[in-house]
Amino acid sequence: MKILFYSCHAIWYEHLSILLDEAICRQKEGHEVYFVYNSCALGICTGNLSQDSYVCAQCCTWMHSALRLLPKSIHTINISEFWQNKKFTFQYESAQDIKRIEYRNVKVGYAVLSSYITKTRNLYPEINKESRAYFDKIINATCNLTDALDRVIDSIQPDRMCFFNARFFEWRPPYDLAVSKGIEAVSYEKTPYVNGVRTVRFVNTTPHNIEGLQAKRDELWANSQLTEDEKIAIGEDFFLRRRNGADAGDKIYISNQTKGKMPDDWDDNKKNIVIFNSSEDEFAAIGDEFDSLALFPTQYRGIKFILESLKDKQDYHVYLRIHPNLSKVPYRYHTELLNLPKQYSNITVIPGGDSISTYDLMDAAEKVVVFGSTMGLEAAYWNKPVILLAGANYYNSDLCYVPHSEDELTELLKSSLRPKKNASAIKWGFYMMYRNPDDKWKYVPPTAEIFSIGRFKWYVVHALKLFGSSKLYAILSHYRLWYSRHHSTRIDVPMKEDVTAEL
Repeated sequence: MKILFYSCHAIWYEHLSILLDEAICRQKEGHEVYFVYNSCALGICTGNLSQDSYVCAQCCTWMHSALRLLPKSIHTINISEFWQNKKFTFQYESAQDIKRIEYRNVKVGYAVLSSYITKTRNLYPEINKESRAYFDKIINATCNLTDALDRVIDSIQPDRMCFFNARFFEWRPPYDLAVSKGIEAVSYEKTPYVNGVRTVRFVNTTPHNIEGLQAKRDELWANSQLTEDEKIAIGEDFFLRRRNGADAGDKIYISNQTKGKMPDDWDDNKKNIVIFNSSEDEFAAIGDEFDSLALFPTQYRGIKFILESLKDKQDYHVYLRIHPNLSKVPYRYHTELLNLPKQYSNITVIPGGDSISTYDLMDAAEKVVVFGSTMGLEAAYWNKPVILLAGANYYNSDLCYVPHSEDELTELLKSSLRPKKNASAIKWGFYMMYRNPDDKWKYVPPTAEIFSIGRFKWYVVHALKLFGSSKLYAILSHYRLWYSRHHSTRIDVPMKEDVTAEL
């Protein structure tokens, strides 16, 4: 089998290391392996949206060093050999217009916005002369990459294409091209969890596809050699760890919260509905699947609808727990939530950084409303009725009530709901916590550390070595780049929000 690996850059060393490791594994299985890499042909990437020349120099240095880890029997190809700088022109006046941009079956607009929003957290960038030039550059880079990869595919005729993530603009073209050409597509993702990074492979789907994620969850559960009781114990441990602020493979968000602390106006005599919103930027521009599953175009509009539906019900009160990850976001999709009590008397807004306990709120709620947050999964596990209003990895797991119209939502808000069965939640907990030992790296470690001598610090990627020492390599490579660091150029990423965009 001919297998083509594509790596865009070396900035995210874990991504590159996993692809290198997998390429070596496939070569040792007897496959004909091609490793296509980018040596600054794009000129911009998600890891370097400001086009810092020092970062580019460091990336190229790491990439060329890392390629030496591959056996000589693996064909290495610089994408620049197939690169042609063409000028592409697309018309757009808003972020929504950018989403619609496609080129040769590649969802260019979604990929570009996904990269931009991930780095800036600005859902609604103002499209002006400055930002248009910036987005044009990324859109052009993505289209040129699409053409270059298409030429590579025609040249190699691979049976399988392998790449990372498939979400950002430098990763989306290989996935969409493979799908459109009927080539098996393998999208890799790294999954951090309590015992270290593991590799997850998604065949003919992406790490963000809801059906693909559920299939991966079910596959892991079915194929595990553990007993049923052992799997259940691991799955339940995920929820216990999250509740107790222990490592469960994600950032710990409750470290500053006070157990037992509730809002001053909490009234047990009322029907209290707690909304756990999500970091909306984390779901924005993932793809049209998530857009199509959302009951409302935005979370702000959904929350306002709930408040309008209940405003004449004096026995109801709504508590909005803003996601802690939003606490420092300056854009309106966050800040306008803080102003809702000025418009409605039936809501209490709890800021993201507040010390009120998320889990005590959940326990005391009559029902929970979420827009895809992991708290929806957790609340379902802890036997709370949950209403889900948007796409989530657990969307099809029958853990939540999923209204498909505003009338259905209104009925659910005013009805007495029973919790759904939580067996499916335990499977998700197992998926989050357990990884097969065989998914660990075999040849190229995806690990790094910060090494310091006095006031000097070096970023040490363990896979890259000089005379057998990764620390010596780090010192020498950083020393070689020292001059460029003090003479580097960069551009400003446009951050201005479109204040006319409807929330």
